[in-house]
Amino acid sequence: MYLYQRLELAGHNLKVLPEALGGLEALTYLDVSGNGLTDIDIVRQLGSLEELVADNNEIEAAPDFSHMPKLRRISLNNNRLKEVRSLCLL
Repeated sequence: MYLYQRLELAGHNLKVLPEALGGLEALTYLDVSGNGLTDIDIVRQLGSLEELVADNNEIEAAPDFSHMPKLRRISLNNNRLKEVRSLCLL
């Protein structure tokens, strides 16, 4: 079993994040920038995540990050955000 701590999926033309991503329990850094993603809710399953970079996508609503106590940095620049939930709790 691999315990990935850092994963960079920037610029891979992903339209959805793979379900297997939710099983990477040791992941502390994730970069999914420049993919055209509209939904990143699966990141809520990443309890060890400390930094999320999801710039330059098509995300309209940020997930509820309130149950991610280790998350310290979120970058959602250049998206289509209309709704941001629970960012003030970080």
